Amino acid sequence: MSKQRNEIKECVRREIELQLDSFLAGFGFIRRKKSMFYGRKLSEYFQRIEFSIESRPLDNRNAAGVIYPFLEVGVDTVEKQLADMLGDELSVLIAQPGVTLRQPIEITSAKAERGRWFLYQPDSVPGAVAQAKKFLTKWTLPFLDEHTCVADHLRSL
Repeated sequence: MSKQRNEIKECVRREIELQLDSFLAGFGFIRRKKSMFYGRKLSEYFQRIEFSIESRPLDNRNAAGVIYPFLEVGVDTVEKQLADMLGDELSVLIAQPGVTLRQPIEITSAKAERGRWFLYQPDSVPGAVAQAKKFLTKWTLPFLDEHTCVADHLRSL
């Protein structure tokens, strides 16, 4: 990992600790001290939000980096059924064992809303994290709250 990417990641980690740790804890999501992941375990599901960092994004050469969060959902019962049906071919459908769904958080929003925030200098990080918090509040947390068990997921199909 490049030195610049490490510096950006550390700056973002400090800011999410300040702005998001207690906020997301109110929804049952916790983050370990050095982690970029927030997770919560429900009866049939686990849900995670990862604050992924890209350095030098190709779509904005002026930016030093971009916060590009992903959501992950794991459903044990679904994965077990898929394993029974697909056997060794399960890896074709699920790239990461235990993770049923992994997508950018922007899949939870209206198409016009982008779930990425560009970073330029260290002083741009608090604003980017604040925008990510607004996005989570408006789109991602309601989506995850509506999908807390297999029955909820099946209803939305």
